[in-house]
Amino acid sequence: LAHAAVDLLDFLELVGRFPCLYFNQCVLREAIRRYEKVWLPLLSRIRNPEERRKLVPPLDVEWVWHVHLLSPRNYREDIANVLNIDPLTSKMIDHTLFGPAQREAGRSAARARWPTSEIFDMENHLAKQPVVDDSCCSARGSSPSKIKYDISSAAARQMTFNYQVQLPHYRDKRYLSIAVEAYLGRFLELKRRRPSGFWVPTYFIDLIWHTHQLHHVQYARDTTKLCGNMLPHDDSVNDRSAGSQLASSWEATQQAWKEEFGDTNILGLVGGQWRGNPSREEFIVAAQAPSIRAAVEDSIADLVRRERFVVSDPVLAPNDWAEEWKAVKWLHARSAQEGRSRRPAISRECTIGLPGHPPAYRARVTHTTRHFHVQPKSESQWHQHIGSFIEILPVEGWQPLATAHFVGQEQLPTPGVLSQSREVPTLEAGETAMLLRVAGADTAIIVGKWVGFKMPQPGIVGTPGVDGVPGDKESQRKGKPGVKGKPGSRAKPPEAGHCDLALYALKGSGTSTACRIKSGSSSADQPPKFQVSLEEVLDISNAGTATICLSEGWVEVSSKESLLFSFLLGMSLAAMNVMLQPLVKPLEAVCWSGGNLGGTSGASSQANDPAESVHSLLPPWAVQQHAFKMLVAAGGMAPTATVRGRPVQVSALGEGNASTDEVIHRSSSETASQGLALEQASELAVVGGVAYLAGSLTGDAIFNGQSMDQCKDPGGCCGCGGCG
Repeated sequence: LAHAAVDLLDFLELVGRFPCLYFNQCVLREAIRRYEKVWLPLLSRIRNPEERRKLVPPLDVEWVWHVHLLSPRNYREDIANVLNIDPLTSKMIDHTLFGPAQREAGRSAARARWPTSEIFDMENHLAKQPVVDDSCCSARGSSPSKIKYDISSAAARQMTFNYQVQLPHYRDKRYLSIAVEAYLGRFLELKRRRPSGFWVPTYFIDLIWHTHQLHHVQYARDTTKLCGNMLPHDDSVNDRSAGSQLASSWEATQQAWKEEFGDTNILGLVGGQWRGNPSREEFIVAAQAPSIRAAVEDSIADLVRRERFVVSDPVLAPNDWAEEWKAVKWLHARSAQEGRSRRPAISRECTIGLPGHPPAYRARVTHTTRHFHVQPKSESQWHQHIGSFIEILPVEGWQPLATAHFVGQEQLPTPGVLSQSREVPTLEAGETAMLLRVAGADTAIIVGKWVGFKMPQPGIVGTPGVDGVPGDKESQRKGKPGVKGKPGSRAKPPEAGHCDLALYALKGSGTSTACRIKSGSSSADQPPKFQVSLEEVLDISNAGTATICLSEGWVEVSSKESLLFSFLLGMSLAAMNVMLQPLVKPLEAVCWSGGNLGGTSGASSQANDPAESVHSLLPPWAVQQHAFKMLVAAGGMAPTATVRGRPVQVSALGEGNASTDEVIHRSSSETASQGLALEQASELAVVGGVAYLAGSLTGDAIFNGQSMDQCKDPGGCCGCGGCG
């Protein structure tokens, strides 16, 4: 099954090159006609089951056959109707997944038997078809179909599944072996023990289930032996909203799994969860992207000679999108469009272009806060997620030509569950990742973490020794030995650290390649400059190298074709630096001023307090985001927005004159309501007479003593500080 799953992924990747096979009703109806009227009768005339099994039909027919097989009970009934056979006889048409060499041999054998009146090699024809076409009311020369199953609707649903399993770790041998174990030893066993339940697998288990079903005769035999009858498969339940059948069944599956097997570790294996659904409308917009992009590239064709494209000063974008944009369900903007989503906490725009020339592209970066449903039966039903995404758009248009959004361990595994992790994007503790997409296709993944950050450590004053007292023989008084002094320690200066980044190019074959990112900075208070070879990322002959300078705000490219992705990459690298850079945390709830951002309610009672101090959440020894326009555009702190709060005032102690424990002990009694705990001592530092806690935008420490649920104003971003 593990080996066959890779063959399945190869086939799904091939189908994904022709999105008309998902949505184009004219293409699908013709394919179903060819499947029913040509392919199935052709197979039925071959008496040798082994010879019949080796044949592979044209791609369009192979796809609808694949979709039909994934409803095994309907498949068996429909084949019996079409061929007028007993569904329980050995004449049932079987199917086998093949690797590349066997598949090509099977196509050659089938081509020799295929009627000359029908096209066999359909790839060129399919490539020219629109994504959507509902104009045809019937297929050529069609008669009433004996196939009752709605293959056309199922083909669109399978597009969603295909996207879920196209990341490279789904091909890893160890990951697949875990999936096979979970499917055979746990999922099917749960079906056997509790046959009436509607049990929901995660996608890495579902991949093996699909693989099993595509060997129909063996699947019927195996599941009948284990469960008493052939196990049905229903892919029509896709509503994930709270209280839906899918959501409630998923909760029931986790509970039943835990009761039967003791834990849910395998069921919830990292990297095997839902990635979001690409929509039909998004495919349509993606099909328009090449022509829009070509117009931009033609306008700069004579200007690109390793010239620097400069990023403009960012502006605050309106908290709304074009009506056409809102009519599309975007994969990258799920946090802003679905669920209990707040308005965008911050959205900024900038452009890129050559000096003295019109801008080429526009970037919009949005940070939102969204609630995700996790435990519907508990009192704590929601947890928070920072939903951030980037869009590269035409200067005067609304269609995203390239996008990036943050992803987590629902999509990417840890290295420990893979046999080979060097070339595969993974996530460990403290890391975050962004998925970069061009024209609706996954193109690359950036994984990053902040390393080398250190809070300042005050010096410790040494303890002087105590002289001894000499003895006296005459009075017979014994002397007292002296006491050695204790040496002090020097203060240790803070270190800003840097963002450690890795780029993985996602290949068309479902594999990935780790690409080197060269980075460097002239000083700790300057964001870095990156240099990335795009030869392995972009499928163009002259991709060359992209140089991205965050400190000066420019992007240098080798060709016009690489500018779009290079701009997306530059904004993504800026966003990673903003999201991962450690922040210092005042020990009081904060409110915002400046720009048009509303204040949070948590600190409103102290807004006019004359004793209040104004501080940035960025350490004074590190990069100050407001000074660099690419960081500001990516959601960093803007010059006009300040954070107001009441840090712990310890000016009487002064730096280097008190240990961290003393600072905490002194201040905690005065600010107990702010949630300061003694066990946080290792995170506290004193800078400029003010005590700070360390945190980062991606961690829980950023919320400044209040939970996000306490921030009632949907216009604010809860005082996290990382997005301005």
